[in-house]
Amino acid sequence: MVVLALVDLVVARLAWTKLLVDVAVEEVAAGGAMTLDEHLSQLDALVRAEAC
Repeated sequence: MVVLALVDLVVARLAWTKLLVDVAVEEVAAGGAMTLDEHLSQLDALVRAEAC
């Protein structure tokens, strides 16, 4: 049971990260104010903050 809950948590985290990356790519493609590198840097900071 615990293993299944952990797997669900990891899958949810990966889906959330993919969603954030997809949004960043779409915004950059649409001529957004931030570059893809800036979006990915923010995403990296968010993931590192959540890991602590």
